[in-house]
Amino acid sequence: MLSLAVNSYTTPSNYELLDLPTPELSSPTDVLVKVHAASINPGDVNTAAGATRVMMPLTFPYKIGLDMSGTVVRVGEAVTEFTEGDEVFGMLPLSRGGSESEYALISSTRLVQKPPSLSHTEAASLPCVAVTALQSLKRANAVIEGGLSGKTVFIPAGLGGTGSIAVQLAKRVYGAGKVITTVSTSKIGKMDEFLGAGVVDQVIDYTKEDVMQLVEKGSVDFFYDTAGVSMQFISVMKKGGLVISITTMPSGKEVAKVMPDVPYSILRVLDVLDWVNQWRFWWWGARLEARVETVDTSGVAQVSQLAEEGKVKAVVGRTADLDDLQGIRDACTEIKAGKGGLGKFVVVMSKGQIQ
Repeated sequence: MLSLAVNSYTTPSNYELLDLPTPELSSPTDVLVKVHAASINPGDVNTAAGATRVMMPLTFPYKIGLDMSGTVVRVGEAVTEFTEGDEVFGMLPLSRGGSESEYALISSTRLVQKPPSLSHTEAASLPCVAVTALQSLKRANAVIEGGLSGKTVFIPAGLGGTGSIAVQLAKRVYGAGKVITTVSTSKIGKMDEFLGAGVVDQVIDYTKEDVMQLVEKGSVDFFYDTAGVSMQFISVMKKGGLVISITTMPSGKEVAKVMPDVPYSILRVLDVLDWVNQWRFWWWGARLEARVETVDTSGVAQVSQLAEEGKVKAVVGRTADLDDLQGIRDACTEIKAGKGGLGKFVVVMSKGQIQ
């Protein structure tokens, strides 16, 4: 089978299409899926570049990608919820990877049935970003007194991968009173097109406007940081307000949830760094939670239900066929740079497959 892969830690310009063996069932709970579409997350390109090599060394060739949507080909003997021909979507574990391949082997605990209302391209764009956003906002809703209903929420990068889902959840699921976001000039007119009317109450063009002048100091109850800018804009937070960051290095305890084999010494260093970050936000009167969200069936199933109900719209800004290696390299280079992208980038396995 063809697979987007790397033979060493490297940047997107060196990604390759390799002819690798089709995976075989190795566990009673395994499901072999013929992939129709798969998306790329920032974590995918950073992992391939070696960002986790100290905590989780890769085995090469390493197949890239976690999010995917496709059709069940074969199931393990313990799998009862899926049968051959079912249309499914889900997320592979970071240690395995391989969604950007013609076939992917995945545990049944990480899959759900794809709703008919979602195309394979849309479904493939959702698992990582949508489950991450859902779990983070669910946490905020539980921690903030009175929940998020009626509160002022600041989510920069509102047309990015995670941000585009988070703003929808804040308004449509948790009833935030005011949702503020930032985008670049070219995206200003695309908010309603991609998210639907009324999701965002204040849109700031961060390339031309000053966030600190347009967002009142001490007015934000919840700041969801998907872009690494929470300290830059910390003065907008109310005293006691909550910042949840998915870009700040988390504590060792958080990392151990998804990487249990990380050496104890590294976990302790991460705990110290987390304490320093906590103190910095406390000094400004805010609370920081740097989180690592985990993806399982229940999370993906909730996302699927929200999509069916129209509360979450998939935002796909760019696609490429698997055989368009240069197009994939270019898009992944943009993702690694962290600027300019709109929603998710999705790879379609072949032109002949249903999307």
